[in-house]
Amino acid sequence: MLTAHELWQSKKISSYTIDQKKFCYCPDANTPVRITVKADTIFSIIEIADNQLLDKNYFLSINSMFEMIAAEEYDSIVVRYNKEFGYPEFLDIDPQLRPVDGGVLYETSNLQIN
Repeated sequence: MLTAHELWQSKKISSYTIDQKKFCYCPDANTPVRITVKADTIFSIIEIADNQLLDKNYFLSINSMFEMIAAEEYDSIVVRYNKEFGYPEFLDIDPQLRPVDGGVLYETSNLQIN
């Protein structure tokens, strides 16, 4: 049986769009965005509500989420994967359990293959 990451890799998807929402004490938190990825690199991030272009540094591609999971540099992690494609739909990472504002939660959905 394939792991979620192996399932994602088996699809050989390098260009896609996803919707993502990030919950944390950080810029652009709680803002639904549409991320366009081309050749495994984030091309653009647009706020869904008003089509405003946002900074690429605060959101993650699917491969970047898998890199965060594999790094194991956290005290707590909860991941829920998409059953069809294997990408993380729910990624809750807390690098340190004690600080109030140390964690981040990513909700990712609506994969569209380009």
